[in-house]
Amino acid sequence: SGFNGKRLRKAYRDYARVYHTSQTDLEKKRIIDFVIDYAEAAEDLAEENKRAAEKAKLSQRHHR
Repeated sequence: SGFNGKRLRKAYRDYARVYHTSQTDLEKKRIIDFVIDYAEAAEDLAEENKRAAEKAKLSQRHHR
């Protein structure tokens, strides 16, 4: 499916909201540079979520 105009605008909005960045500044970047930043941010977020889940799992075991 890829990035169409609507999906790209949503990605700009989401990224700007999460990373407290100006959407206008993001739109000034080359699209490929933004897509790479977006993908890296998604990987970082996935890693954070994974660590949080593992920490919660360990915490639950400890409290039994």
